[in-house]
Parts: sequence; C-alpha cells; structure tokens
Amino acid sequence: MLLLAGMGFTMIPNNATLNALLQGLVPDDLRGRVMAVYVFMFLGMTPLGSLQAGVLARWWGAPGALLAGAAVLFLILVLVWTRIPELRRLS
Repeated sequence: MLLLAGMGFTMIPNNATLNALLQGLVPDDLRGRVMAVYVFMFLGMTPLGSLQAGVLARWWGAPGALLAGAAVLFLILVLVWTRIPELRRLS
C-alpha cells in the first residue's frame, strides 16, 4: 500500500514534467496536434489498461499484475532511453 501511495504522489510531478517537455520541445505549428494525441493516449487508453490489468490480476493475482505492468514499463523506459538521445541530454 505504501508503494502504491508513493506511485500516486509521483504521478503529479511526472505529468507536469511531461507536459512541460511536450509543450517546450514541439514546434508551435504542431503543438495542438501533439497535445491532442497525448491527451488521447493518456486519458483515452486508460480503460484498455484497466481491462488488461484486471485480466492479469484474475490470472496471476493483483501482485502479479502489478509486477507485470512494472516490468513492461521498465522495458519501455529502457528502450526510450537508449533510442532517443535527445531525452538523455535534457536530464
């Protein structure tokens, strides 16, 4: 429960940082389109992620579903970090 609370608290600075990066890095003429795709992915895909987490939780239990989700997110983080050098320069 403490880890989930920590994850919830870290979502706020994460979302603020991502919004600032998107709005700062995207050219002015594309900003509206990029933000539309971002909002769609962030809010519109939540039901599908919840369905996936629910299916995994039914098969493997809630801890297994959380572990699987964390592993997938970690792999995505590693892929993005290694393939997009511009993000490494920003940190």
